[in-house]
Amino acid sequence: MSVGSFPTRQAAFTYGVPLAVLLVALLVAGSLYSHFLTVHRYLWTSGEHDRNAHYLFMLNLAADLRDGRLLDYVVDADSARMWPPLQGMLGSIILAVGGMHYQLAVLPALFGWVLTIFFGFLVARRAVGPEGGNLAGVITAFFLLLSPAPRAFATDVMLESLGAGLSMMALYWYLATVQGAGRSPWPARWLGLTLSLLLLQKYNYWLLVVAAITIDTVFTQARARWSHWWELARAWNLRNMRRWLRAEARQPLTYPFLFFSILTGVVMLRGPVPLRWGNRSLSLHPPFILLNIAYAFLLLRLIMAWRHGGREAVHKLDPWFQPLVRWHLIPLSIYLVFPKRLGCLLLSTSPANGSTTTHFDPVHGVLQYLEWFRSDYCVSPTSCLLALGLCAVGIMGWQMLQPGGRVTILLIALSLTLASLHPNQKARFLHSWIPGFWVIVGCGVAVLGRCVSALPIPRLRHLRPMLAAVFLLGLLMWHRADLTAVFTAPGHALEGGPNPAQTSLLELSDYYLPDIREPESVTILAGVPYRFMAEWTFLEANGNLKRLERNWFGFRKYGPDNVQGFHNWLEKNTTQTIVCLEQYPGSYNWGPDDLSQLHQDIVSVLHSQTHFHEIKSRDFPNLSCRVSVWKRSPPSTASPPIKTDLNSP
Repeated sequence: MSVGSFPTRQAAFTYGVPLAVLLVALLVAGSLYSHFLTVHRYLWTSGEHDRNAHYLFMLNLAADLRDGRLLDYVVDADSARMWPPLQGMLGSIILAVGGMHYQLAVLPALFGWVLTIFFGFLVARRAVGPEGGNLAGVITAFFLLLSPAPRAFATDVMLESLGAGLSMMALYWYLATVQGAGRSPWPARWLGLTLSLLLLQKYNYWLLVVAAITIDTVFTQARARWSHWWELARAWNLRNMRRWLRAEARQPLTYPFLFFSILTGVVMLRGPVPLRWGNRSLSLHPPFILLNIAYAFLLLRLIMAWRHGGREAVHKLDPWFQPLVRWHLIPLSIYLVFPKRLGCLLLSTSPANGSTTTHFDPVHGVLQYLEWFRSDYCVSPTSCLLALGLCAVGIMGWQMLQPGGRVTILLIALSLTLASLHPNQKARFLHSWIPGFWVIVGCGVAVLGRCVSALPIPRLRHLRPMLAAVFLLGLLMWHRADLTAVFTAPGHALEGGPNPAQTSLLELSDYYLPDIREPESVTILAGVPYRFMAEWTFLEANGNLKRLERNWFGFRKYGPDNVQGFHNWLEKNTTQTIVCLEQYPGSYNWGPDDLSQLHQDIVSVLHSQTHFHEIKSRDFPNLSCRVSVWKRSPPSTASPPIKTDLNSP
């Protein structure tokens, strides 16, 4: 096209439709955020919800950045092991620049929602191809916009929204890589980079996407290379196996790797039983450190192999796989060297990460996830039935999809199976992979259109654009009330987003924080599950946690038991203020918590001692909680020291 000429019709469809989808997603995102700012306090309605820990981590990093404590920033980022640090690091930059307010902490999740819409459209379009691709993408984006749970998680600090966006982004770059057939290394590079980011967002999401991509590559994309792979397999005959074993036996790194691997297995089999010799004992469970040492020796061995022929072997692989090694496999290998990373990855993605009381019932798991899908991800039962029918059409027409297009079907099948088999089942575990379901729905519409155009009716093929327009118009009219709600009301989810129907726990911190003045130190005795929320509200108000004493695990370190330890702590500490939160029977369910139980044991001691005196208290009936603030008494009114030896005179 010459300079200054008008865009062609093909260019308009190629670039105009994606830009329109992106623009609509950004407009809805602005509407969601605007509504969130009116109900933001109701994001904090549970003291034990994971969002409290996620926001505390993000806020700690932001405080390090704002105060220029770069070493502390690295140390705090390293503490993110079970939950990787990506979202916290992104959010910390926003908070350090924009201010220490949780209203800004939801922006990474909102960005993830926009990514989900945009790349969901692109995945469906690439999976279908030029003929019907835009229709499939628009249908996918349409249902993603309507879906209530993604809109709820878009204004939260949970990891689900950004995880879903990165998952869709990884699938798109996989499709672009496969369909590009190695003509450019950049799609594979973007795939490797996206997978690395997904790993740093959450291990479970990364594992599901990698597993789906691997299966699709091996069983659908590699048929033309089976003969080559068969030749490689035949090369590993008995003679070559013996030669390889003799070579490894001469490698010094082989033996420490085997030793620590076997020791890790022994510790796992023994469980939490400590090793004893004489009067001494040593506990190595869980064997994270041993596993890390074994992996470090393995990595050193792989580095040696890379330097002696490994690099040349990679060059013999498919052209698109070579950038993936450099942009994902090498960063992954380096990341897992850091302390406890490999152990946490294996723990978080295994059945060990769940309740020990859960019974194995995969049928119940499937039905439970289907119910959560119907209630949280569909706007109505009829819309759910329509989507399931179109999804079935998309699956049956899998042979019509472009190379790599079946990876989304594999992702859904694999994720539903593993999620149903896993003992830890929650509604939010749908979130990262359910956008793939809407991609299949979009593909189903395109497959249906191709089947209609294949009917032996003259000129029917020319009417296909009109039929597509009629279908879209009918879909819009059917969901017109739901479309209005997209711009005027937030979504809803069992575990995500603000919930104005409940009482905000910020009422508690609003009551006691004004009484914690500089430079007084404070201890919070939380007889309710409140630890992480107590820390982040204090950090947000004061800029650091230096004045907040960390006695969340009780007072046993000050004495033989928790109660006596609290007595001793009262005698010797220099804390100026105590905030006590007591739970009493009521309508609010705080849930079980071992740490709060430790503080419940010493509430009666606080009311009977004279080292501190109560300056104010208030009942919160909607939260079944009483908050009291205590200040240190003058020395003359303090009680005499309590003897720890009860047998002494």
